[in-house]
Amino acid sequence: MAIKRFLESTWFMVIIYAATLGFWYLKNQLWATAFSIIVGFVLAIFKTKKIVYATLGLGILINYRATNFEYNQTIVYLIVGTLLPLAAISVFTNKFNFKDLILWAFLFYLGANLLSLITIPKHLLADGIVGVLQTLAFVFIYAYFRNHQEEGDQEYIAKSFSLFGLTIFLEFLLYVLSFKGTYDWGKTLELGWGVTNSIAMVILLIFPIIVYHLLKHPKHLYMTALIVALLTLLILTLSKAAYVALALLIIPFMLSTFLSRKTKEQKRLYGLSLVLTLVLSVVAYFIASSQEQLVKEFKDYILWMDERGWFNDVARLEIYQYAWTLFKQNPLFGTGSYTAGYYLTLEFDAPLLKHYHSFVMQTLATVGSVGFLTFIFLILAIAKKALSHSLFNICVFFSLLAMIIHGLMDNTFHNPLIMLIVAFLAALLEEAPPLSIKTLFRKNPKEVRKNPD
Repeated sequence: MAIKRFLESTWFMVIIYAATLGFWYLKNQLWATAFSIIVGFVLAIFKTKKIVYATLGLGILINYRATNFEYNQTIVYLIVGTLLPLAAISVFTNKFNFKDLILWAFLFYLGANLLSLITIPKHLLADGIVGVLQTLAFVFIYAYFRNHQEEGDQEYIAKSFSLFGLTIFLEFLLYVLSFKGTYDWGKTLELGWGVTNSIAMVILLIFPIIVYHLLKHPKHLYMTALIVALLTLLILTLSKAAYVALALLIIPFMLSTFLSRKTKEQKRLYGLSLVLTLVLSVVAYFIASSQEQLVKEFKDYILWMDERGWFNDVARLEIYQYAWTLFKQNPLFGTGSYTAGYYLTLEFDAPLLKHYHSFVMQTLATVGSVGFLTFIFLILAIAKKALSHSLFNICVFFSLLAMIIHGLMDNTFHNPLIMLIVAFLAALLEEAPPLSIKTLFRKNPKEVRKNPD
């Protein structure tokens, strides 16, 4: 059917993200919600591939809205209320692999969130239930898309992520160009759906998948411009955690993707795209360095971080110590899922402080050792499957690593936006032989499949 083919096409993605950009610019969440509901019904009527819903969902994630939960609770309830019955029907009516280690890991973590309600004060029970429902949404997003995975989904989502990243960059440009007053890089940047650190996290998370799209279509060298644009935006967020993650992972990621290029032509195009990326990076550098205000604020940021302490920030250490104190008071189940904001407000004179600036401390403090162990099991389960002879899986593995490293100094996995995307990417992981030193340098993929380690 022609309409169905169009709904599953690149042009439909363009329309979704163009509409997202328009609604974001108008700051009209009501229109955006109505548009999303209508499009969702159209997709259901024409029975499109389930992966198409992901593009609609990604557009919703970066539409304009406040960054506090009170404003977004309707959206959270809508997502849970919509996906829960759909995913439940999918699980119980379609053939499903209940031996799926990642699914069980998600369920164990959900159980830990439920157990955290045992120790939660009565006046915080509503917050705890919200935390449980949020985790339930992650579980069902994974289950739903995992159960409906089809061939070609990985390439589809890589293309969608590329347009997703482009939309974020265009939002940034529109924000800067329309900003009135003195712009403060790294502090003023607020796109409605996220501020500097959240924006940096999202870029780090989707960056390897965008590179995957280029590697699958190596002649699409225009993609290097998007890669440079997103890296530039990442740097302009002035996010210390993002800088550390990028510095630690960029070379291993480049080496891994280069090793995936088996033919001379693939290697030649890889080298060409790398050279073009470097050239465009130099151009971006000269453009940025010509902006006196930007250069001044970047230098001031470096000096400020030198004085504050890059890795021994007293304010952050106090937050970590407080989280550790709360953990010791409730070592098994923590203070309760989604209670960080309440306890931080009690201790610190900072109403906007909502998390412990580390996914490790956040997990320990809110869901205790039980929650921490189940969450680590979840991360390991995803990493185990991702570390395989699949280029898409390897890119997801680096996305996961980026969130782990960034999350040691900030709140990555406990940011709903981040965890929704992580759950979705985990659902799209391909079945492939595990990676090992023996098979890493084999040139013939068939040889790997015949002799998996």
